[in-house]
Amino acid sequence: MLLDAGSVIYVWVGGGASPNERRRAPELAEQYADAVARRGGRPREIPIVQVAAGHEPVHFKAHFHGWSDEKADPFYDPYEAKLRAIKDVRRARASTVHGASAAVQPRCESDDTLTADSSEQPASR
Repeated sequence: MLLDAGSVIYVWVGGGASPNERRRAPELAEQYADAVARRGGRPREIPIVQVAAGHEPVHFKAHFHGWSDEKADPFYDPYEAKLRAIKDVRRARASTVHGASAAVQPRCESDDTLTADSSEQPASR
């Protein structure tokens, strides 16, 4: 999104923007600034400020009367979410493996008898 605030042009890049959109956003702002300058709207030297979603500076938010940080969705980082899911799966697998090995403790009664549960009484002979 481009916001022409008069003395500055903001290029806001949303969290769902594709890599192509992220790369092209500044180029489009430059093209817009050139077009405004050609029409005699103002000098071409206007600053262009790129703003990332979730990191909007106060001077950008001031242009939106209804802006509320409390109402904004929290930043969602898909990389962090995937990493957290992988760690959860690994933790679950580790607890299953460790839990199973702790619950079944093989015990040798004699040279030829193996009991799976240590709470069982030895077979009488």
